[in-house]
Amino acid sequence: STAAKNPQAQRTKAVKTLAGLFKHRACLTGTPNPNTILELWSQMYLLDEGARLGNSFWKFRAVACTPEQNGPGVNHIRWVDKPGIELAVYDLI
Repeated sequence: STAAKNPQAQRTKAVKTLAGLFKHRACLTGTPNPNTILELWSQMYLLDEGARLGNSFWKFRAVACTPEQNGPGVNHIRWVDKPGIELAVYDLI
């Protein structure tokens, strides 16, 4: 499931389409230790179709992270995890 961390990647979209065909699902990973909390959303979505962390990645990102200007342009934004959000998300999982 670590290959499906990016919700915009084509392979994640393809796996998401295939996952909808199965009633029971299991994802295998060595350790789901993400660099940011946002990487967990797509892995969990594959398992439960958004029952735990929500149906929308964008809504989850707005709740779990704050935008931080990372450069001179408007589009140079880095999303930083809110303090304590890891424990809240781990409780939901």
